[in-house]
Amino acid sequence: NTRTAEGTLAVVHPDLIIAEVRAVASAQSGSQIDVAWDGRNAGTSALAATWTDGVYLSRDAVLDASDRLIASLEATRTLAAGESYTAGTRITIPVDATGDYFLLVAADRANAVRELG
Repeated sequence: NTRTAEGTLAVVHPDLIIAEVRAVASAQSGSQIDVAWDGRNAGTSALAATWTDGVYLSRDAVLDASDRLIASLEATRTLAAGESYTAGTRITIPVDATGDYFLLVAADRANAVRELG
């Protein structure tokens, strides 16, 4: 004789995303500029963790292996679901960089936070 009971289980997870990146529109190679970004926990659960956001120079708007990591910033934070954070750092534009680039910021670039996305 086996008895069972039913119940529901909500499976939740954090999901760190970058909502906006702010920087000057042009800079000379070798110069320093400030880059700031707004991140958000777009997931369905809170998180308390340490992770590293990465700043990249890219020839297009898609982060891939050809993009150049130029700065990283470690953060230890507690974020509720839907809560935002602001971060920033000063970067040095590589001397060999010339032409048009995108500044991309990747939240949790090393995947330290267990998240769905």
